[in-house]
Amino acid sequence: MFDDKYVSMYLELEGILLKRLNISSYKLEQHILSIMDKNLKRDYLELCEIKKDFHITFRVFENVIHFADNYDEFIAETDRVVTGSYYTPKFIIENMLDSIFKLDEISKKIKRKQILEILEPSSGNMLFVRLLSKKIYDISLDVDYVKRIISHINVVDINSKPLILGILLWIYEMYECIGEWQIRPNLICDNALFLDCFENKMDLVIGNPPYLGEKGNCELFKIYKNHPMTSKYYTARMDLYYLFIHRAIDYLKPCGFISYITTNYFKTADSGKVLRADIMQRTMFRQITNYIGGDVFKSARGQHNNSFILEKMCSDKKSCVLETVWTKKNSVQLISSELIDSVFDDRGQVFFESKMVRDLINKILSHCDCCIASDFDVKQGIISGADRFSARLKNRYLDVIDERVKLGEGIFVFNVEEVTNFKCEDFYKNSDITKYTIKTKPKYKILYIDKNEVINGDIKNHLTKYKSVLSERREVKKGYINWYELQWARSRALFTQPKIVVPQRNHKNVFAYVEHEFYASADVYYIIHKNRDINALKYLTAILNSKLYYFILYHRGKRKGELLELYSTPIKSLRIKNYLGLDWQLELVQYIDEIILMSKNSKSYLYIIEKIDDLIYKEYGLNPSDMQIIENCNIGES
Repeated sequence: MFDDKYVSMYLELEGILLKRLNISSYKLEQHILSIMDKNLKRDYLELCEIKKDFHITFRVFENVIHFADNYDEFIAETDRVVTGSYYTPKFIIENMLDSIFKLDEISKKIKRKQILEILEPSSGNMLFVRLLSKKIYDISLDVDYVKRIISHINVVDINSKPLILGILLWIYEMYECIGEWQIRPNLICDNALFLDCFENKMDLVIGNPPYLGEKGNCELFKIYKNHPMTSKYYTARMDLYYLFIHRAIDYLKPCGFISYITTNYFKTADSGKVLRADIMQRTMFRQITNYIGGDVFKSARGQHNNSFILEKMCSDKKSCVLETVWTKKNSVQLISSELIDSVFDDRGQVFFESKMVRDLINKILSHCDCCIASDFDVKQGIISGADRFSARLKNRYLDVIDERVKLGEGIFVFNVEEVTNFKCEDFYKNSDITKYTIKTKPKYKILYIDKNEVINGDIKNHLTKYKSVLSERREVKKGYINWYELQWARSRALFTQPKIVVPQRNHKNVFAYVEHEFYASADVYYIIHKNRDINALKYLTAILNSKLYYFILYHRGKRKGELLELYSTPIKSLRIKNYLGLDWQLELVQYIDEIILMSKNSKSYLYIIEKIDDLIYKEYGLNPSDMQIIENCNIGES
């Protein structure tokens, strides 16, 4: 459990601490044991035995402060994969604590020297509560009060290693701050989601819950699905931090507060529906902070994060403070702050948007009379289950692979340079899709085999080499398809009829109109008209590629960070003006016809794009100030 690097870190910290406090190792150990639960005591005693005969052979960090501020860099990636642990930078926590102490309900209790029951349910190295206790001292300047507050702080983590190091850091920092080291928080090594000892008792739950999706962790999530403490909150394809929000609400007293930092995905994700309903029913948002600029977590590049404060529902309704801050060089800079009345739309989705943006979106939607799903279907592309013979497949089926098989060769998908003795279809990648049109020369081919195909000759000889691999696919085992078929071939008609194609994720609103055959993988979605109305498809192509609908998709669609998520649910739910063949709609159709025939580098192309945007602005009733808001949103998008 405790590798050499960890033991070295512990001994370095302990040595610095013992020298600073001028006490024996035994006295420190006895104090630490007295504030630990039985699980943590067991692991700590094991560490104490190991360290007796351990000699430090290298230094892990420069000093205590260096370690405390850079703990995330010392976490083994294997630990992170298992627990979803990403440790929060100090400057982000300080910003969150500033927001907590601006709440009248919290600041008044501290000024009156009242006790707060506090919980950090996924504490890691305890940086949240360490900074919190120092902040309380800065406000109160009362050593005895701070010690009493600390005795009511409950620190929980499923992993004992950061807890053990964290208490050393906390003792060191409190001694430097208040001249006292015998602090007595409640330290618990357990899964906080399964504990019932905190329910309806906490004034404040703070922290950074773990980010771990169900995909790739199905066995772990089966436990949460069946456990009595979490089963009612389980949702397929959820993230683990959803459960930490649900359970934090359970832990709070009425009018208690949650202060968490998470990804922003729960706001609109299909898997977040149960969570959003629970938040709406039992809490109210008091503050939301959107972080833009650099990545908040160095070890989780590409995440888009927000912190928020929820209050467990009291009788009086309060407004929510919406902040946007810029993160750069270990600091935050406030960009905007305003009060908003609600963060939920009529579908129960959460949108952290200003009153200006909300009012403009409501104005746009007031001109819409249907959603895309009324006249259009949105379908996913092909899932082969085995595009090519990859290293992953080789490792998985090493014992049953045909000796003729070569690593990297195509099973269903081929490079155009690969020679095949059978007919294949052009196969496009999502990167081949651009605004309005597609790139004309795909780099790949696909062997399209669905339930209607009978294989023989060269095709049969080719696929037979991979029969042992293809037969292991789930749909084959369940008897849904033959071993030689594509796993999800869809209907060939989907690929041959006129349609709009769209990449699943993109920084831009990219929708291309295509009349010819277009085969693509599951990261491409197809929009088809229920009655195959070509003009309606061209009209929709113009609408969806417009600046106005980038604005709608950015603020009211689904996003993963700054990437638009352009799959079935968010597209089908988009509201538009219904296609009725009106003059202005036919004008958009004509513009699309012209775009299809011209080069995107021509001045005429840019002129037509501008005409499309201007026409859509006009028909959606927008004035110049409305248009400027949308144009500002589109800066850097086009």
